[in-house]
Amino acid sequence: MTLEQSEIFSLIDTSVRYIRQGQQGFSSMSLIRITGEFSRMSNSLSQEKLKELSPLFDIIQDAQQRQDMMYVADILEYEVVRVLRS
Repeated sequence: MTLEQSEIFSLIDTSVRYIRQGQQGFSSMSLIRITGEFSRMSNSLSQEKLKELSPLFDIIQDAQQRQDMMYVADILEYEVVRVLRS
C-alpha cells in the first residue's frame, strides 16, 4: 500500500466516522479533502479503477444533494474502499 492509498483510507475512515456521528461541518470538510486527494492520485490509478470510481462519485454527489449522508458513508466505506483495494 502506497502512502497515497494509506492517506485516502485514513481520510475515508475519518469522513465516515464524522458522517455517522452527525458532524456535518467536519464531514463536509473531510469530503472536500477526499475529493482533492482523488484528484491528485488520479494519475497513479489505472484506467480500470478510474472507470469503477467515476460512477461511485456520481452516486455520492447525488446522495449529498438528497442529504442522504448515511448512503455517502456506505458508498465510501464499502464500495470506494473495495475498488481501491482490488
